[in-house]
Amino acid sequence: MDWADILREAGRQHRRVRIRFSYPDAAEQITEYEREYEPYKIENGQVHVYSYYRGAFRTLELDRIKNVQLRPESFEPRRPVEL
Repeated sequence: MDWADILREAGRQHRRVRIRFSYPDAAEQITEYEREYEPYKIENGQVHVYSYYRGAFRTLELDRIKNVQLRPESFEPRRPVEL
């Protein structure tokens, strides 16, 4: 599945996404997280998003994404969407 296509579509429509991704913790154990985001930009194998959990912009590696779900909720862009 090409998650980038879903992220681009969500960004163009200003719709939230729920992303499930894996990330190594401090002990190098792989942990999966699922969070809601606003997608803004994809470049160099990364997606730049606003995280509702962190209340800040974050960068996620596309190859760590396990699932992307387009949400019905929309968002007002906090900066230009470059998708």
